[in-house]
Amino acid sequence: SDPDQTLFISPAVVNMLVGESHSFSAFELEGKTVTPGAEWTLDNSDVVELSNDGGPTVISKGPGKATLHARIGSRTAEAVITVHDVQKLPIGAILWSAPQIPGFKTMQIIQAMPTSTGPDMYTIEQNENGEQLIRAMFGDGRQLWMRKMPRTGPIVNAVPH
Repeated sequence: SDPDQTLFISPAVVNMLVGESHSFSAFELEGKTVTPGAEWTLDNSDVVELSNDGGPTVISKGPGKATLHARIGSRTAEAVITVHDVQKLPIGAILWSAPQIPGFKTMQIIQAMPTSTGPDMYTIEQNENGEQLIRAMFGDGRQLWMRKMPRTGPIVNAVPH
């Protein structure tokens, strides 16, 4: 991953079946959601098509791989989409994964109290200095918000070197 990356797409990896749709969001390293301000493009319109009504959504058309790109000025981010031509994904298949924030490792995933506007889960991530990120996610992998929490005491459950 690019250590200087400041723009991210969430989710970063998606596995889909033919005929499904999936929505995405864009955010900056500081946690600000910038989805409406991004220019969204695809590299393979044979596999998925892009709809940007109310936010970027891809609709899968056929099996294969495609990359969704977001651009804001000179900054770019991408998400990899794989479309499978099967009736259902195998048990244990990863439906989506969140983008990795450089220097941070996921320590805990917590289910949120259900509400009509989300989030569906929270992740707690930590770097080797004990700083933590709290991320709110929808069940489809879109990030709702992210907050960096400063280290306030001794390092507990720190990420090993």
